[in-house]
Amino acid sequence: MLLIETDMCSFETIARLLPDVVPGVRLKHIATDENLKKLGFVDYPPCVFTLDMSRDEFDDIMFALMDIETDAFNTPDGEMPEEDDPYYQKYLKYGWLWDLFFQAKVTEIEV
Repeated sequence: MLLIETDMCSFETIARLLPDVVPGVRLKHIATDENLKKLGFVDYPPCVFTLDMSRDEFDDIMFALMDIETDAFNTPDGEMPEEDDPYYQKYLKYGWLWDLFFQAKVTEIEV
């Protein structure tokens, strides 16, 4: 099991979108500190949650998230993709998840 600590997005958003990319993923919310946002110290409150998976499975997710960006920007002419390109639309919706997990503190924990 992995413990994820991030301040990049709300748990609700992660829980809503991550299963689209990783069907069957099991997340459990541990804590969020809304007061830091209310006081104006952060844009998003720090969030801690678990992912029920191994580190290898997590690495596979990271590669899948990288593929979303690669698919979006791998255009024949090397230019920006068209706004209506389905791969680009998928990138706009899910591409930030790679950044979230890359910047998050990820710790393996025993259950």
